[in-house]
Amino acid sequence: GHPSDKRQYTRIVVKRPVQFLPIVDDVSCMGVEDGMLWDLSETGALITVTLPRELYDYLHRNPSPCHLRFRDEPGLPRRVHARTVWLRSIIAAKDKLTCRMGLQFEDVDPAERAKIRLYLEHAAAEQGLLLQERVLEGVPEPPTPETQSDV
Repeated sequence: GHPSDKRQYTRIVVKRPVQFLPIVDDVSCMGVEDGMLWDLSETGALITVTLPRELYDYLHRNPSPCHLRFRDEPGLPRRVHARTVWLRSIIAAKDKLTCRMGLQFEDVDPAERAKIRLYLEHAAAEQGLLLQERVLEGVPEPPTPETQSDV
């Protein structure tokens, strides 16, 4: 199929501070990184986060489990278990990289998933959107170069 066919589930723009907690074999890479959520679906999220270069390099090579912590956002679970699907560097400094990251949720409790769905329905209504009856599985695709701005 066409690459855009993967986007048949509803993603809602939700800009909120989050925390990214990688679960990696190399314990020196473990830690809590503050990030920003940009969009959310029932099955995944797009975030930006600044990572130590070694962690970025590790995650770029090894899709890894992680926790996405929604802080104390009312209406969302405290945290969800996820897997990193792709990373794309946007700003590189000497020892740190700011990147976009696509996350796919895993092992989400049905009650938590229902909570996310309700949150998305409210967010969609506020944005004047209608959430589809059926949200299909999927993860945000990395932005294509054509859609990236030079900012």
